[in-house]
Amino acid sequence: MESQESDDKGRQSSVNEGSPVAEYPAIKHLLLVWLQEAIDSIGQSLGIPAPHIPSDAVVENGVKAGTLALYQVKDETKILYVSSIALKLSKLWGIPILDLATAISEELSHSNVVQNTDSERYCMVEVIAPGLIHLQLSDLGISAWLQRLVGHGKSKVKSQKSKEKGDKEEIIAHSRLSHPKSHIFAVQYAHARCCSLLRLAHREGAIALVEPDRDTSPAHWGLVSPNPIPWLTSDKKLRLVHPAERALICHLFALQDNLYCLYPLGREINWEKTALALSDLFETFYSRCRIWGEVKREDLCLAQARLGLLVVTQTLLRLVLQDFLGVSAPLEL
Repeated sequence: MESQESDDKGRQSSVNEGSPVAEYPAIKHLLLVWLQEAIDSIGQSLGIPAPHIPSDAVVENGVKAGTLALYQVKDETKILYVSSIALKLSKLWGIPILDLATAISEELSHSNVVQNTDSERYCMVEVIAPGLIHLQLSDLGISAWLQRLVGHGKSKVKSQKSKEKGDKEEIIAHSRLSHPKSHIFAVQYAHARCCSLLRLAHREGAIALVEPDRDTSPAHWGLVSPNPIPWLTSDKKLRLVHPAERALICHLFALQDNLYCLYPLGREINWEKTALALSDLFETFYSRCRIWGEVKREDLCLAQARLGLLVVTQTLLRLVLQDFLGVSAPLEL
């Protein structure tokens, strides 16, 4: 078994080598950049200037980035994004919708950014009538993003979320007036529970944290080992296949998108609802997906992958509690 774990981790170590995810704060941001590059390339080949969206607009302003019409489908079985940009550009460029969508899809499929190698794609591209472009993350892509979230817990969400201090204070002040204490306590409890479970995993040797002590730990606990988390099996399939695991992953990715692909004032995210949903999904995940006992003894890699989900959940719960709801994120209750 020890040899199998070593082989799996060795294969897993290549997940993020040369990965395009390292440069971008969220999946949606990366996909928007890929779409823009594909459209630019097609426009240049046709001698048509493609509509350009500055990269900072993609991060800072969801309305400008929304010109590319990209949204995540609510499907807990997969991470799927859909763009209707071909419908918008068809009339502007005088090209049939399906032909344009196919051209964009082929441009994406042939580019180095969508695939790592010929057989290891981060994202699968498909055209659906009447001209929608489907972008679905592969198991390799999901694992790369999960590893990025584990390795980048000290994110700069606060500085990117609002450049204007007044905007941030307005959001927090509104949330303090609107959310019931019982709801926030449920989220705080979920955060504290994550912290408790991670400390337990450290004590039992399943993982190693940088500073596991509850009195000295930073807001984000960096992982010393395993590094990287063994998200994938030896045949490059995601270990996390339980419906509760996939539902949690889907929400974590959507939350990361909301943190970085923002909307103007007046269309703020309901952070209380988002946090409650995350805490509920965490509780469901932990009640249905075992980590200790037989799982830890017989399949340590699966236990570590599930602990990786705890790290990401704890990090994002803390960010929402402190930065968007203006309350504490207790390490224990």
